[in-house]
Amino acid sequence: MIEYLKFGFTIIVTILGTLFSSYKYFRREMDKKANKDNVIESFQDLFVEVEKKVDKILYEKDIGFLKKQINESNKSLYHKLEEMRDDMKIVKECLLNK
Repeated sequence: MIEYLKFGFTIIVTILGTLFSSYKYFRREMDKKANKDNVIESFQDLFVEVEKKVDKILYEKDIGFLKKQINESNKSLYHKLEEMRDDMKIVKECLLNK
């Protein structure tokens, strides 16, 4: 009779140990998956922030380039106008001398 009790106790302990081990295993796997999901969400948030910063930097560089082009165009136009004034003076002098 004691042998049957020992055998039954062993079976119950084995079953409980197996259930407890399975519970721990599945819980650990679920925690890993939850951590992966958190990492993916954090990475996506970080990626969005970096993308915004990159867009801002590119926008500022484009604005800087456009300002530089406008300044160069204004300088070029100013020099061409000065040349035209000089040419107009020459034409005016030639017309007045005739």
